[in-house]
Amino acid sequence: MKICWDNLENIYLTKTGIFRNKINGCKFIYKEKCKNCGESFLSQPQLVGNFCSPKCNNSGNNNGRYKGGYRKKGIPRYDLYKRLNKYEKIRRDPEDKNILQVSCCVCDVYFTPKLSVAVDRLDTIEKGNRKTYNFYCSDDCKNECNIYNKKIHIKGYEPEYGYPTGWNIIRENIKKRDGYECKNPFCINKIDDLYHITAHHIDYDRENIEEKNLITLCRSCNSSANSDKEWHMCFYKEIIRRIYNKE
Repeated sequence: MKICWDNLENIYLTKTGIFRNKINGCKFIYKEKCKNCGESFLSQPQLVGNFCSPKCNNSGNNNGRYKGGYRKKGIPRYDLYKRLNKYEKIRRDPEDKNILQVSCCVCDVYFTPKLSVAVDRLDTIEKGNRKTYNFYCSDDCKNECNIYNKKIHIKGYEPEYGYPTGWNIIRENIKKRDGYECKNPFCINKIDDLYHITAHHIDYDRENIEEKNLITLCRSCNSSANSDKEWHMCFYKEIIRRIYNKE
């Protein structure tokens, strides 16, 4: 144990030079230096060691799970983030093989990114969180990059997840055909933003993007159409039939 007033309150030195606890009679031997912190300490004879406390015994290189303290320093370890090599140019730091280095997407210079940047980049790639789009070695490279801090996709040309090619354009054409209003005659929702209208697939098949299979609905009516699908299918088919008969 460490030598301090709180610990020495019940300790006394015997004539034989051994420290003893007044309460339980435990014996202690004086040790000049802890291998970890360098402070003097008292150790039980049967447990003579090199450390003054369990904390010192389990800290730093003394702990079998210790990996060099890279996480505390905010440095990414190569072994933890080597799966980035599927998407980025990476390597081990020539001076420390445990440290990850990545290539700048602008100038191709290898550098060690912050741990948080490596984590965000991996989340962006594997989970689609879009926190960090690329690795940059400097602010100059960030400013030179044509996508840094900018929207990746031009409005109207966002990725068409789960839909056939050209869906975004077809959807806008359907909204325009229907006058940008919900075509459910029983709709009571007030539409004050075009974001709240969408194109609904009457037969519930995303692959079927024929104009007569699409109708403009507000998001509330579109959601309601997911219940009692057979009735809604017949209902909206009749509305589309009337729209085209008028034409």
